Amino acid sequence: MNNGATVEFIDAETLQTWMASGDAVLVDVREPHEYQMARIEGSTLIPLSAFDPSAVDASDVHAQAVREQPTCVCMCMHVY
Repeated sequence: MNNGATVEFIDAETLQTWMASGDAVLVDVREPHEYQMARIEGSTLIPLSAFDPSAVDASDVHAQAVREQPTCVCMCMHVY
């Protein structure tokens, strides 16, 4: 199910602009040890290996932000 979502690659400058204006949230889908080594300020860690959409707590502030933002940017270790 697509729901009209699109996938595009963006550069760091675009991400910075979107985050600064509140137009996007950044979800880091790497593993916790990778996140601890280096991360982008303002990102939310949701490891892909443990991600279960049905288990996301509706009261979680980060989960609410991801659902409410028109643009959700995912950061990973490898290009897929």
